[in-house]
Parts: sequence; C-alpha cells; structure tokens
Amino acid sequence: MSLPSFSGFFVSKKSAQLGPFYTELLELLLHNSQQQAECNGQDPKLEMLWKNLPRNEMLPLEDIIERYQSLFAEKGAAHLEKALSDAFPVKDFIELGMTRTYPKVYRGLPRVYLKDLPSQSRIQPPFSHLGHLKRQALSRSLFSLYAKVPAKGKATLFTWVMRDGQGDFFAGMEVYRMLKTRLPDVCMRFVALVPEELEFPLLEGATLIPYKEHCPVDCLPEAVLQMLKQSDLILQLPTYYPHTSELREALKNREGAQPKFEAVGEYGFLESPYFHPGSGHYSMGLHFLEKGILTRKPCAASWEDVQNERLKFYRNPANRFYLAYLTSPIGGAIYLHSLLKSLENDPLDIDICLPVLGWFFEFYEQQRKLGRDLFAWDLGVSSLEIYFQEQKHTVSLQPSGKKLRLICPGLLSQSDFRALLALSGDWVAVRGNQSFSEAVSQGKAFFYDGRAHAQSFIKDLAAIAENRIGGYPGTLQCIRGMAQGFLYNVSAQDDTWVDENYFQELEDWTAIALKMGLALQDPETMVGFRKLNKILVDECSAVAFLSHLVQRGLFHKSHPYLEQLEEDQVSKFIRGEQSFKSLILAQRELIERVSINTV
Repeated sequence: MSLPSFSGFFVSKKSAQLGPFYTELLELLLHNSQQQAECNGQDPKLEMLWKNLPRNEMLPLEDIIERYQSLFAEKGAAHLEKALSDAFPVKDFIELGMTRTYPKVYRGLPRVYLKDLPSQSRIQPPFSHLGHLKRQALSRSLFSLYAKVPAKGKATLFTWVMRDGQGDFFAGMEVYRMLKTRLPDVCMRFVALVPEELEFPLLEGATLIPYKEHCPVDCLPEAVLQMLKQSDLILQLPTYYPHTSELREALKNREGAQPKFEAVGEYGFLESPYFHPGSGHYSMGLHFLEKGILTRKPCAASWEDVQNERLKFYRNPANRFYLAYLTSPIGGAIYLHSLLKSLENDPLDIDICLPVLGWFFEFYEQQRKLGRDLFAWDLGVSSLEIYFQEQKHTVSLQPSGKKLRLICPGLLSQSDFRALLALSGDWVAVRGNQSFSEAVSQGKAFFYDGRAHAQSFIKDLAAIAENRIGGYPGTLQCIRGMAQGFLYNVSAQDDTWVDENYFQELEDWTAIALKMGLALQDPETMVGFRKLNKILVDECSAVAFLSHLVQRGLFHKSHPYLEQLEEDQVSKFIRGEQSFKSLILAQRELIERVSINTV
C-alpha cells in the first residue's frame, strides 16, 4: 500500500510549520504505519485514516496520536489470528481439492502474559509479523503443487547428532530412506556428524563423520565438503547444526554454483530462534504452522525378530511385557504407578524393558532419603527384580503379590526398538521425537516423558486431543496427566512476561498417576488412543511435505525463473493483493506449463 507524504498534511493555511519534535514524531508514526502495510498487506482502516487527514489545516497532534493508537489497539492477538484465518478460507481448500493441507488451528499463536496481571497478554514477537505467518501457513499447500514434477538432481540430507540425540540419527535415516523410495530419480546422499563413542548402522549412500567434543566445519573431510558443494539441494534435519552459517559460507567461497539450502527442525521447535516463522526455515510438529510428524507403516514382529541377547535371556515369556523409554524420575514414577494401577487386578508378573535406567535409580534414591516406600500405595507387588549390567538385584516389598522385573538391556537398535513396540502391551513409554513417532505409527497407547524443550509439542498434542477425542474421557485424562507431569521438568519463570505454564498449579504426581491408572482400566481409553493415533497418522504426517520440499527445491534449481515467478505471486498474496485461491490456481498453471516443456 502506498501512503502519502506528511509534507502537505500538517501545514496550516498560514503556512505555520510544525516544530522539529512533532515532525519527527509524526514521521515515526508514518514509518510504523508503512511497515504495518508492508508486513500485513493493505488495511482499509489504515488507508482511510490517511485519506481523511486534512490537507489545508493543522490537525492537533493529540488527535493524530489518538487516531493512530485507536487503530493499532485493535491489532492484538485476536486481530492477527483473524487476519491469518481470513487469508485461508476453508471453502477455497474444498474447491481446490486441497483439504489435506488446510492449516487446522488447535492451539493459537504463542502468547505470554504479564505475571502480575495475567489478563494482559501479547503474542510472542516472532509470531507478530502477519507476512511471515502467512508464508508459513501457505507452505504445505504451495509445496504440494510440486508433487508430480519430474524431480532430478543431487540432494544431500545433512544431520548433526548430539550426544544424547541418537533418535536424530534414526530420524535422518528414516527420511533418507523415504526420499530414496519416493524420488527414485534423485541421487540422494546422507551425511551425519555422530559422536565417536556411539555406534550407528552403516547405510548405502551414507557418510558418517565421528566427532569428539565439538564438530566445527573444519572437522568435515574435503571429500564431504566437495559432495555438499556439488549438491543441488542440501536438506538439514532435524537438529539445527550450530555451525550452519560457517558451513554455508565455506561452500559459498568454493567455485561453482551454490546449492539450495533448506532446514527442517525437530518437533515443537517452531518457537526456537532457528525455526520461528521469520527464520526462513521449517519445523516439524503438531502446531498449525508446523509440518507434521514422521510416520510409517506399522510392523508385525515376533520374539525371533529381536536381536538383543541380554533381553531375550532375562525375559520370562509367561509374564506381561512392556517397553518403557523414559527420561525423568517423576515421569518414570508416574508411568510405573499408572501401569501397575491399571493391572492391579491382573495376577501375572510383569517384565518392563527399560533401555535407560538412570531415572529409576534417581527416583529410588529420592524415596529412600525421604524415608518413603518405593510405591506411594499398595500396588500388589511382592518383589522388585532389577537386571542391570549382567547383575540381578532383588528388593522384597511385601509377603504376597506379583513380581515386577525391570530389565535394562542397554541401548536398543532401531530394529529391536520397533519390534519391541509391536510386542509390548499397550501403555508404552516414549521420550523423544523418534520413539513418539514409532509408538503412534504402531497404534500404541503411549506415555510421553519429554524433556524441557518439548513443552510446545506437548501443548499441541494436548490441544488436538481436547478438540478431536472428547468422547473418550479416559484418554483425555491420560493426555492431561502427561501435560501436568511435564510441568515437573519445566524451569521456573522469573521474567515479567511468562507463558501459561506459570499459572498452572503443580499437581502432586501421585494424584496424576492414580487418575491415569484408573483411566487405563477402562477399555474405551485404549480405543481413544487408537483414534488419536489414526488422526495423527492420517492428518499430521510430515512425509509428503518433506518429499514436496525436495521436489520443489530441485525443480527451482533447474528452473530459477520459476522460483522468482513464484515469489512474485507469494508476495502479492502476503500484501493482500490476491487471494489464496488465485495464488494456487496461477502457480498450478505455471508449474504444469513448465513441467510439460521440461518433459
């Protein structure tokens, strides 16, 4: 929107000039308004404000400021979310046959609240730019237009694996395999920076680079830098490599064409510095601005498929079996108590496979120092057997009851983890992106014991459940219990502005576990979990988006003029000069025309 200059607006009939202070202040208001127009598109109210300013008489400064403030006072969270919603009419998606990419809003834009006056809230700064929000909300639909373009070229998947992030490697591996299958004409390579003390499976077309403490660009071999430089597209996923800027600069300084670069973050990282709406990157997850979760087909398995000899040796085939991949003492305690409460009327002994046992020892020591029993109430367990590092430890609890056997086989291979999920009873425990995706894809009822950085993801998961499975109160109780238990892992907030977690009362973990255990006794709770999992797989999968992202990037690499034409169309949409439907129709026609000429 083009706004007129102040030069002729604020001069009286006697040519009385405004003082320097007022002139500067008015110019500031105009500049701010111009930015609003550029970011958020044309606004009839803003346009009318400037049109009605008198040109032949001095307007009192107080009147100008009052009009300005009253205009933008309306532009709070509700205004921004409505403007974003209005830009994507559901009827357009229906008419275009694109309902699968419609951005369904279960949780709105992230807000913070004034600690001492929570009735006052504001949208977090990275989410206050309507143009950035529209671009992010558009991406799934826009990229899907490239689903049938001939994708050719060289693409490299680049993954940095943190010391405690083995799941990141398996996520990268899954995406690599998926892209190779969906895009057979693309030369796919996989480069992963991995901690030297960890072992990972070798893959055809994969290059694993071990690192010690740090992994700067200097640790990349010359052959790998050359491979990256020769790529048409580099896709970094899922953890943001801390030396990305240096890597891109190193590639830029080498001779030859520059590869296109895309970055997709892990679940719930939309609110992080690297993947917020204005970052130019994308984030997987369940928020309406995120791109979904990794999903796969469920697998069938038998114990013959399990390779871990320690687990097969200690497991008792006559017992109930569960898989629990946990991270925190309180989360582990909630899971353990809820599981045992759900089985309080079942006489069979229980085997729980725990790849990581540190949380249990920490919880056990906490209870001992406080002079408390291991279990908060009688759960019918007579003895506890712990199998850890070739040793067996037994703790007697009461004269009669069932045995609870905790088996720690060490870290599991991906194939074993997947098989054990299939073999486990419902109510498995997961703690990260990859294990969560595996449980959902397998259709299991799950307990999510996430770390602090997963708080946004937990909120989005809970919001979907509240909106979609209201007919299953037991399942909702379990999801709410996960969210409440997660508050034990969140740090205290000392800032003046805080998020909604600050105002939630920390419920006693034993009460959380009891409610969840009772809910799990109702068979309908498992039905609700299966329904929720189906929603997540059918409507929230990131698989198609990742494929379309690569197809689009490679197509733009070979047709750079198409990239510029697309950006022109998107910019018009962001400025409010054309509708979502007009943009999609224009871009669809353009892609089809270029594709035909390419073939």
